[in-house]
Amino acid sequence: MAKIEAITEKEKVLLKGDISFETVIEALKINIFPRDLADKPLCVDFSGVEYADSSGLALMVDWLRQAKKRNIEIKFIHIPKKLIALAEMSNLEQVLPIHRG
Repeated sequence: MAKIEAITEKEKVLLKGDISFETVIEALKINIFPRDLADKPLCVDFSGVEYADSSGLALMVDWLRQAKKRNIEIKFIHIPKKLIALAEMSNLEQVLPIHRG
């Protein structure tokens, strides 16, 4: 079974591995939110993600919900092309704080 892990460095979380229906339950249990962000946005970096299916969108929506609940700004960077395409098809690109570039 593939794994997903999150490496937290202050305001940045680097995701590594696969985000799939097999791993998303474990990923939802990961606390990506540090205690003190000093009013800086939390950046979730997907550059280490090797595979992602539509469960990745559910994960992003959940993290966005948690961030809003904590009054923390969150942004997602280096999103795999497949996830961006899925977000566009489901109109979630208008909701999710996806930063391209």
